[in-house]
Amino acid sequence: PPELVTKLLRKLLPVLWLGYVFNILDRSNLGYAQLQMADDLHATPQAFGLASGIFFLGYAMLQLPLNHAVPRLGARRVLSTCMVCWGILSASAGLVDSVGQLCVLRFALGLAESGFFPGCLLYLTAWFPSS
Repeated sequence: PPELVTKLLRKLLPVLWLGYVFNILDRSNLGYAQLQMADDLHATPQAFGLASGIFFLGYAMLQLPLNHAVPRLGARRVLSTCMVCWGILSASAGLVDSVGQLCVLRFALGLAESGFFPGCLLYLTAWFPSS
């Protein structure tokens, strides 16, 4: 029924959209943080490039296993765990003291964020008919 689809659109999409906006912001925030953190960490642009690349390594490693976990564990559990871990790791970025800690944090952040977007897509396919 179209009324049900409309109701689902109003309830699910704003929350998932907001989460996705934060996901995009978090992926790109290292470039902005580099302006302030480079002096504090005595880091080169190459070190920030390494930290950025390590993020996507972690992101790629756990994306498929977490997507397979969504049907087994439930989208609510997987997505909320991803977002809580992702929030804690993002907040702890202000505590890093070295480039090594930054790289470890970015790798862990990639692991935490990796299930969000594919999990959202799988979640939406469960709620909305293909037609």
